[in-house]
Parts: sequence; C-alpha cells; structure tokens
Amino acid sequence: MNKSFLNSPVKAGLNTGRIPAVYFIPGSLSGSNINDAESLSGRRPGIYKMRIKGKAVMAFASLLIFFALACPASAIAQSLEKDKNARVYTLEEIIKLVQDNSPLTRQAGNSYTASYWSYRTFQSNYLPQLSINATLPDFNRSIISVTQPDGKREFVQQSLSYWTSSLSLSQAISATGGSVFLNSEVYRLDNYANKTVSYQSKPGLVGINQPLFQYNKLRWDKKIEPLKYTEATRKYVEDIEIAAVRANTAFFDLLTSQVNEEFARRNMEATDTLFKISQGRYNLGKIAENELLQIELSLINSRQRMASNKLNVQANTLRLKTILGLTDLQPIVLVEPGTVPQKYVNAETAVGEARKNRSNSIGFTRRLAEADQAVAQALGNSGFTGNLYATFGYNKATDQFKQAYLTPMNQQQSVNLTFSLPILSWGRTKSIRRTAQANLDLVRSQVDLDDKNFQQEIYLLVQQFNISRDQLQVAIRASEIAQKRYDITKQRFLIGKIEITDLNIAQQEKDAAIQARIDALRAFWNYYYDLRRSTLYDFEADKPILHTLTFN
Repeated sequence: MNKSFLNSPVKAGLNTGRIPAVYFIPGSLSGSNINDAESLSGRRPGIYKMRIKGKAVMAFASLLIFFALACPASAIAQSLEKDKNARVYTLEEIIKLVQDNSPLTRQAGNSYTASYWSYRTFQSNYLPQLSINATLPDFNRSIISVTQPDGKREFVQQSLSYWTSSLSLSQAISATGGSVFLNSEVYRLDNYANKTVSYQSKPGLVGINQPLFQYNKLRWDKKIEPLKYTEATRKYVEDIEIAAVRANTAFFDLLTSQVNEEFARRNMEATDTLFKISQGRYNLGKIAENELLQIELSLINSRQRMASNKLNVQANTLRLKTILGLTDLQPIVLVEPGTVPQKYVNAETAVGEARKNRSNSIGFTRRLAEADQAVAQALGNSGFTGNLYATFGYNKATDQFKQAYLTPMNQQQSVNLTFSLPILSWGRTKSIRRTAQANLDLVRSQVDLDDKNFQQEIYLLVQQFNISRDQLQVAIRASEIAQKRYDITKQRFLIGKIEITDLNIAQQEKDAAIQARIDALRAFWNYYYDLRRSTLYDFEADKPILHTLTFN
C-alpha cells in the first residue's frame, strides 16, 4: 500500500485504485494576450538569449509556470508529509482502530454489559435463594390500654424489647408461578416491667405460596428474557459494525477534503506566479490594467478557496479524531484504498444471513412474544383468581433458650385459600382484554411489514453494492484514460504542437476524473460496510461476523 494518496501511478484493474500524478495549469493562461517576451528574456540573460514573439510568448510564460509548479506527484506527497509527526493511516487501519478501542465501541460495550447483567439477574430468579433476616432489637416503651377481666379498660405502662432472627431458603416454580420455602426462626421477648424473658422457636417450617388462575410472570420471563439477551448480543455486533460505517464516512470526508486542499493550493500557487508575471508585463505596458485586475481577482478567489478547503481539512480531521478517540493535535494523512473485494454478493444469500445473524429477526420474535404476554396478563389478572398459602412445621415457647430446640414440640399448620371474582365492573374486564388483543393484532401487522421492509432493504443494498463495484471499475478506468491523455497532451504542449487551452482542458478532465474515482471509492466502501452491518456476515471470508466481550 502506498504511503500517500498522491505518490504512485495508476495501474490497471480494480486492485490498484491509486490517484495518478497531479499537475496544475491555471485556466486563466488561455486568456492572456502576450505578444512578446523581450522583458522576460532580458531579465534572464544567462538562460534566454532569443527573442520570442506572438503566440510563442504565451507558451514561454506558460512554461515558466509549468516548470515552477507542475511538479510530479511525489512533490505533493512530500507537501503532505512535511510534518514528520503526522499520522499516516489506511482505511483498514482506521476501521481496526475504531473497532478495537474508540468511544463508539466503548458505548456499545457498556450497553451490552448492562444487558448481560440484566440477563444474569433473570437467571438467578430461578435458583434457590438463601437469606437471613433479623431484628436487633425492636424496643417499645409506652402506655397502652388493657382490657381487664371484669371488662373495664385500664392504662398500663409497658416496656418491651423484641428480638427476631430467621433463616429462609426459597425456590421459585416457573411452571406454576408459585414458590416453596423452608424457614427456621427464633424469637426473644424481654419484658422490663416484670423482668422476664421468654423465647419462641420454629426449627423448621415448610410452606408453599401458589397463585391460582393468575398470570404466570415466571413462565413468560423464561420465554422472553433469553430472546432479549440474544438480541442484545447481536445488537452489540451491529453497533461495532455501525462504528465501522461511521469511521468509513469520516475517512472519506477527510480524504476528499485533503485532495481538494491540494488542488486549491497548487491552483493558488499557479495563479500567484501568473499574477507576478503579469505585474512585470503591466509595468512595461504590455497589458492593460483591466487584465491585471482580472488576474488579481482570480488570485484573491483562489486564496479564499484555499482557506475554505484548509478549514474543511481541519474540521474533518477533528471529526475523525473524535470517532477514533484521539485528543492530540497531530495531523493525519490518509492513504487511498488500493484494493477492493472481488466478490459479487448474492441477494438470497445476503437475506438468509441477515435473518440468521441480525438482531431484527430476534426482535420480531420478541415483540410477538411480548404482545402474547400482555394478552395473557390481561386474561389472568382480570377474571377469577385465587391464591393458596400453606405451611407445616414445629414450634415451642419457653423461658430458657437452651430449651427452645428440645422436644417435645408443638405442631404448627396453616392453610389459607383465597378467591376473587369480579361481579360488576361495567365492562372494565372486557375492555382490558380487548385492548390487549387489539395490541397483539397491531404488533403482528407491524412485524409483518417490518419484516418485508427488512428483506427489501437487504435486496436493495446488495444491488447497490454490486453496481457500485462496477461503477468503481469504470471510474478507475476513466482516471487512467484521463491521466494518459494528460501526459500525451503535456508532451505535445512542450514541443509546441498544441495551445495552452488544450492543456488546461486535459488538466481539468484529469482532476475531475481523480475526484470521480474518489467519489466512487467512497460509495463502494460505504455500501461494503453497510452490507456487513446489515447482514453481520463477512462475504470475503465467507463466515458470520463475531465480536466478543469478556465480563469479570
């Protein structure tokens, strides 16, 4: 790969899309009315001894500018590399930098990290949960109303402290939406008024809490949460590829502005040389003041264009550095991509890979599942519901802690079965269910339309990619032809076979061909990285694109 976008000749074929040598001949030369070169030959007696008249003077003045400014492409490369601290990057290096460690990549990683830990939280909901709870202590000193045996109420001062400790093991049941648990508890009561201490123990208490005829969140979460995590995993890969798309755009923005700046600089230098020559001829009375002012105006305009192009280079450099996460002030020099992928992409293959790899396909399934979940929730929570709570275990009360866990113990059983049935809701139950069903139908139609648009997007992108490759081939060939035509025209101009106007036209066509080739390269690589993003498939390596992130 060449080290500057202006320092190597164009070679045939798509594998070398390099910018040819660039020369600048100002178009204003063709309008000069030079009659002779007496003053010029007189000012350079050691070099020019002959008198040149008529149209030969035009060629002579043009040659001064040509030899001063129409230098080979290596000079342009040197002008871009004067600063030895400048960073030189290829497109591949820019893409690797942005995908390895950039603000966009870190942002994608942070989003994926949040999704990962959210999924881990979901998984923990289906595992046994062990916890310890304690109250150390619950102190209460107050005056309360106490009913006496004869029915009278008296106010009595109390001073109590209540201590509790429990160990609980629970397990959710996703199939039913309930849970089972095993508890062990101990209580201590200190009565400071009569200076007594009592204990109560529950060594083992087994229980179940089971909702009846209700919406089962555990079952639906088990269906939807894995889809969310898979979608987030694919979305992370997409975000990395989106970073590559943005880096590619910034790369060609800067490359184009650098080429335009170099064009503007050399045109400005050529116009400045012409203006100096014209000043000498004006002082000798060879040209009118109006012509000198016209050339001076051209020089002012060329300086303004140079300043504008320099500003564009600075702005595009900052944009590229922002994407890469660079904060230094070093200039950047970009290398035009020299090779392009040779494969054409099959549309059916691209659509198939996109369905397998993109987050959209998982997103379609998730959206339908969430709509079904909303319907199930509306049906489960708006009709006949119930709940079963039952426990079985042992307990014992004593005034000595060492006796709290000794037999004999008393059995403890409890069963709590509750039901709820709406009798009159004024259509509320029906409205809730119909709303959920309508939303489900809406999501189904949206997913169907989005799926068709998704497929059409891939088809169109494949066609654009394949066409852009053909257009790039044409642009490279056109650039080769324009360069060759310019070289021939230049040689004919040097031997006096053609006018300066013909050389100017060839120069302009060559410059336009260079710009067209860069535009074609921009379009091709934009479609290339957009196709990678849209399918998450590497068609060169013929394998899916994978980006992994390690969690601690």
